[in-house]
Amino acid sequence: MRLSSAARYYLENYSFEREIETMSKLYSNDSHRLKNIRYSILKSLNDKKLIEKVDSIMEKL
Repeated sequence: MRLSSAARYYLENYSFEREIETMSKLYSNDSHRLKNIRYSILKSLNDKKLIEKVDSIMEKL
């Protein structure tokens, strides 16, 4: 599967951890909201099997 250079750069360099830290600071007083955001993201990725697809693509690079 061919992956565009922009998509490859994004997957290799995007800081998902930094985004979670940012969201944590924004919603520090609302732990349930932050938990629900994390859950929604993971559920969405799992429902579409995107985690496995991205892993598979990254292994082929």
